Amino acid sequence: MKYLCLFVIITLWFGCEKPEPASTLPRIWFDKYKLTKDTLIGGNLNHHFLLSFHLVDGDADIGYKEEITENDSKYISLNIFPYVKKNGIYEIDTVSYPYHLPYLSEKAPRGYLKAIVQIDMEFLKLTIPQWDTVRFIYFVKDRAQNRSNIDTTPEVKFK
Repeated sequence: MKYLCLFVIITLWFGCEKPEPASTLPRIWFDKYKLTKDTLIGGNLNHHFLLSFHLVDGDADIGYKEEITENDSKYISLNIFPYVKKNGIYEIDTVSYPYHLPYLSEKAPRGYLKAIVQIDMEFLKLTIPQWDTVRFIYFVKDRAQNRSNIDTTPEVKFK
């Protein structure tokens, strides 16, 4: 009986799921990427770049419920910046890619959010002729305008 009681206590102790401690500041880290090349109508080559990264937010305030139609920086919850390799040195490109992440709070019943985010970016070959090798730098902002850490992809070779 003594061993059965000890077994039940150990099972309950290790079986109870403890909440994962997380900061109210979003935290991200790179997962993987996939680069595909497709042909469009008219023979133009385009690239699809699928970026996948992990996201943890302690208060789960990512994204907005209402439909956002403007590019007000307050509503942009993901920013992606390409750094193009020129003569062996990375330089920031003149474009950035702002995104509106969907409202994710309802998917966080424990009060914190833990997710894998996937973004599909499409680049027309005609618009990026200067890109040979690039890295993407990205960060997330929550509704309280807290900015996550900045993360970087490995080198991506477009040619």
